Parts: sequence; structure tokens; C-alpha cells
Amino acid sequence: MLLTLALLVLGSFRDSDSELVARVDALAQKRDVAAIQALLPESETLGRQHLSVLRTGGAYGTGRYGWRAVPLNDPDGARYLVLTTRITSEDVGELIFEVRGGKIARYLAEANPGGWRILNHKIRLQFDLPKKVAKLEDQINVQIPGRTDRPLMLRFSPNYKVSAATSKGRPFRFVQAGGTVLLPDAANSTGQLNVTLKYEGVVDQPGYAGGIVADEASLVNDYWYPMVGRLPSAHSLEVRGPKDWVAVGQGVRVAESVVGEEKVTRFQMDLPVVYFSFALGKYRTASRKIGENTYNVWSTRLEPEEMDDQIQFMDGVHRFYEDAFGLDHFQGFGALVSKPYGGGALEAYSFATYGEGWLPDEDAHEPAHTWWGGQINNTYLSSFWNESFAVFSEGLFARNAPIGNKAERKLAFVQTPNIDPGWEQVAVADGSAFAGPIASSLGYGKGGLILQMLESWVGPEAMLRALRAWLNLHPHMQAGDWDGFEQRFTEVNGIVWKRFFDDWVRRPGFLKLSASDVKYASGAVTGRLKQEGKPYFGYAEVLLQFSDGKRQLAKVDLLQPTFRIPTSRKPTLVSVDPFLRLVRQIAPSELPDSFDRLTSSFRVYRDPKQPEELPTLDRKSLGKLPADLDKVLLVGRPSTLPALGTLCAKVGFKVAGDWLEYRGTRIDLRKNGAVAIVPLGGGKQCAIALGAPRYAPRTGRAKVALVDELGRFLRGHTEPKTKGALTFRL
Repeated sequence: MLLTLALLVLGSFRDSDSELVARVDALAQKRDVAAIQALLPESETLGRQHLSVLRTGGAYGTGRYGWRAVPLNDPDGARYLVLTTRITSEDVGELIFEVRGGKIARYLAEANPGGWRILNHKIRLQFDLPKKVAKLEDQINVQIPGRTDRPLMLRFSPNYKVSAATSKGRPFRFVQAGGTVLLPDAANSTGQLNVTLKYEGVVDQPGYAGGIVADEASLVNDYWYPMVGRLPSAHSLEVRGPKDWVAVGQGVRVAESVVGEEKVTRFQMDLPVVYFSFALGKYRTASRKIGENTYNVWSTRLEPEEMDDQIQFMDGVHRFYEDAFGLDHFQGFGALVSKPYGGGALEAYSFATYGEGWLPDEDAHEPAHTWWGGQINNTYLSSFWNESFAVFSEGLFARNAPIGNKAERKLAFVQTPNIDPGWEQVAVADGSAFAGPIASSLGYGKGGLILQMLESWVGPEAMLRALRAWLNLHPHMQAGDWDGFEQRFTEVNGIVWKRFFDDWVRRPGFLKLSASDVKYASGAVTGRLKQEGKPYFGYAEVLLQFSDGKRQLAKVDLLQPTFRIPTSRKPTLVSVDPFLRLVRQIAPSELPDSFDRLTSSFRVYRDPKQPEELPTLDRKSLGKLPADLDKVLLVGRPSTLPALGTLCAKVGFKVAGDWLEYRGTRIDLRKNGAVAIVPLGGGKQCAIALGAPRYAPRTGRAKVALVDELGRFLRGHTEPKTKGALTFRL
């Protein structure tokens, strides 16, 4: 009688659990976040916060295909609810809740693995290309916690379905719901556990996650391997594919052989990372060893000359980062151009994947992830910190690359703030994928800009010492975040800088600065600074410009209400934040003239007698040279377009035949290039472009620039801010 009653009670609980799942499923399909949040216990504040992604769509659109609630039932009694959707990498994952007695009992956040972790993977992969199916076998080595409050749950993309699990040759129980796999017997193990999973999935989400097309199979941007807590792990990969296809995997290619109609390729990735990438295709390959590093390019469309140029680009970037941050783990880098990947680019630490149309290019962002994301990992479940460090590294490279004039580079490639109003709602340190699309803006925007600003205050050497200390001391098996950098930075530069992290990293918002009462008297320029709201720690550059064109630069404390800059003579102009480094709203009127910014809206006149000039400029040409050259870009040579001769002289270009000289530097216009903004008087201005670099000139903020055959900056002139807000004429 008691047993019957107990079974009836248990049955009623299970029925109520099923009803709860059905109810949440209906709400999830409607994206009724508030109603689902109301079902959570009051203690589950994190669960309520994370549920908002049903409405916001994560950082990169996870949830765009809709959410469903499905039950995950442990055969030993525990019950769970999984909110599942199609997953793309570096975004939110599935949301898991424990269910008891028809109610949600707790939220099992992905970032809390409960002590479980995968130490390494041994993966075998092959494709059924006509069916767009990936077939995998993964032997995982799992570290078992001494004590935990949750079972072992593996997570990957829900299009992959496990068909079998074994350990020591014996079946190992598993239950799957969505992309979550529960292994109930793992809790009975101690020390380490080896489990082999067999699973497969349809790979048909090009431009979002993995995709298979006629001549390529890509698992880039996809969770095609199981994870626990998105913790870093090493892996080996053996892949079978058509004998005339090329496999591109992470780490080192350790073996390759042809067996019949198949090619078997093996990779070893000893550096533990969170995100795995792999692709297989009919790629053309270019490979070259330069010094100790080997560079590779894989593409179905790039010509050999373009692939060789890409290797040149990669070598310059990679060697710079090795000098700045320390040697990488792979002794080289690779670039993969992929059709199914779609737009943008994605790091894989030993290589990067690019959408079609991106390369050749002097990309310094994805290679930076070898250090920021590879040597120190990011889960994206806390913040997008590694994107900030990659963006900062881009600017660091552009300002300091050992090509051309370094002093002129430093001014030309300062990154200009572009404020997102959403920065006032979320701090950089809290900009995880769960924050929604603002996470990307914080990671790629504000985070990189505040690092550039910090470098301008402490100097590049102090910044690099802190970065190298972090890289050298951070454990590879742990993910990193802003607090890790803060610890190393304050160790190197002093605790006084804690205020920087409090104000700029852990606090939402941006600087709102005004200046007043700027004047010269008694051998000094004085003025007042005022911040709106709670003051931000930091410093502002102040430029004094004199009637003879000479300049004096000073630094003032943002926390002080007044400033005083000693100077022996009266300046004609005072410019606060002249190089626009402060993370504040920049008014359009403040922006100095630059070739890139202005010519984007200029009309183009191309000299018909010089069709080879600036081949990358493919905008439609005017039929004839206008009488009024205001806002016109002239492309050609003075020898056949006489108007160019006078304009060249105005900016200091001396042209003789195929040669151009500027400030003592001579370039060959048959392969190099020169561009400039030219004043015409009366507020009018035009632009000129000469030469035949193979790629678009990289000129940054420069008003005048010389570039090499690859479009890389050699010389130039960049103006500081001399108008608009925070600028004063005396």
C-alpha cells in the first residue's frame, strides 16, 4: 500500500515536471522572457539575467531560429529543462535548469562546470559530403571533481546527436536533450575518466555556424566538439577526406597519407583552447618559411601572386607580435579563405578563417588572438576582453610597425573613439555574450579604446611589460579576464592604477568633458576642466600652437578642476585632447582633415592616359575634369594631367618621371603610391592620388601619405585637432 502511494506521488511529480516543460516551451517560442523569469526562485538572479537572451539574441544572433524547451531526464531520478536553439560560437549556449516537483529549482550556468573539465580530446572526423553530414568520434579525458553539486553535462551544437558512448570498451550511459549530453555514471568515477562518444550532425548553416558546399566543408564557428564550462583543452584530430582536398586544422600537421581515394591528415593542438576550427576543401595552397616561421594560405579563388602577398602581410604582423608579446606556440601562421564561413574573420590561433573578399590584407586583428584568446583564453561568458586586446594590438602594430617613418605612423594610426550610447548601460567587464549585441560594441569598441588611452598615459614600454607579465604567468588551462590583466598591470606599474580599472573597466559610461576660461597670463596657459557626472580618472593631452607653427604638448590631470601649463610665450591655439585619444563623444567638427575620411564622399576624375594609376580605386570616373575641383579626387600623373603638377607642389610632392619625392623620401610610382588632401583656398579642397600600389593605401588619419607596393604606410602628415569642441583661439 505504501509502495503504491509512493509511486503515485512520484508519478504526479513527474507529470507536473512535464507540464512545466510544456509551459516553458510555449513561453520560449513566444520569447516571453518575463513569464519564464517569474518561474525562477528569487535566489536565481543570474538565471533571470541570462534569460534575457531569448529577447536580445545574444551577441551574434543566437536564438534567431527560435528557442524551445526540452526535458533532460537523468535515469537515476534528477530532471532538467534545456532551453535549446541553434548555436554559433563565441555567443551564448543553451540554458539549463533543474526541475523539482513541477517547479524550477535552480539554474545551471554554463560558466560553472561544478569541478568537471575536459583535459583533452582525441577526435576522428569524416564527412558524408553529399548528405552534408559530419561523423565524429571523440575520446575525451575528463577530470572528475572530488565534490560537486551537478552531474557531468557536455555541451555542443544541438545539430550533433550522440549514438553511442563507451568507457574501457563498455557501454556508458548517456541522455541527450538539444545539445546537452548528461553522463550519469560519471559521478561514480574518481580521478580521471575516459569516455568515447560517437556522434554526427548535419552541417548546413553557412554564414552562421558550420557549412558544407560543393568544394568545401567547414566546421568554423560551430561547436562540433563537446565542452564543459567552455574551459580550455588540448586536442588531436584525425580527418579523412577526398585525396585531392586539403585539410586545415589547429596546431601542427603531424602526419598525412593517401589511402586509396582518401587522404588521412592528423593534427596536434597542444595549446589548450576553448574554440576549435577545422575546414576541408579543394584549396590551392601557398607555403613559405621565413626565418623560423612558416606561413600558409589556403583558398579556392586567390591567385598565386595574391597568396604570396598575403604571406608578406602575415610575416610583418607576426614578427611584430613575437617581438612585442613573446614567441608564439606554432612558429608561424596561416590564412584560410572560406566560402561557407561567410563574412568577417575568425581566429584559430595557428591560423585564421576569412570570408571571401577579405584577403589579401594586412590584417593585424586575427593574428593577435594567438596571444589574446590562444595563450590566454576567453569563454565570452564573462566579457569580450580578448577582442579589446586584439583591437588594441591592431593599433599598436599600425603605430609601431617597422616600415617607414615611426614618428609619423604614431600620429596617423591613433584609433578614434566612436561612442555607442549602450556603453552607459553596461560596463566593459560585464559585456558578456549574455549582455546582447552591446557586448560586441564594448569588446571591439570601448575596451580597445581604453587600452589605447592607458598606453598613452603610461607609455608603450610600461604597457608591454604588463602584457608580457600576464602572458608569462597566466595558466594555460584557465580562461582569463580583465582582472588578470589588472593584477599584472598594477604589479608592474603600481596600485595607483586601480582607479583606472574601477572607472573605465568596471563602470558603465564614458567621459563627458568640457573646458572653459582658457587664457594666457604670467607665463602660463590656464583653464578649467569639468566632467559631467562622477569624475573619471585619467589625463588629457593639451596642445599649444604658436604663431610660427611650432607646438608644445602637455598632460593635465582630469581629476583636477584647473590646469596650468608654463610656457614662455602666448600660443595662438589651445587644443585639449588634440589627437582624440580620450574615450569621449567626438563631435564631427573636431575631426581633422584626413585622406580616408574626406575622399569617401569625393567625386573621382581618373586621367584616361594613366589607366594603371591606383588600380584598387574602382569608383566611376567623371567624364571630364571639372573646372571647380572642390571635393574632387584626381588620379593620374602631372606629365599627362598638368593640373596635378600645381597640386603636387602645394603639398610638397616633387615628381620627376616615375619618381616622387616627399620630405627626402623617394618612391617609384610604378609600384608605390602617394595621396594627399590639397587646400584650394576659400574653404575648398581636393585630393590627389598617384602611383600603382597593388592594394588600397593604408593612410589612417593622415592628410598626406606615401605607401609601398602593398599599400603600407611609409611617410605622411597628420594634423591634430584644431577646431571644434575643446579648442580655443587666443
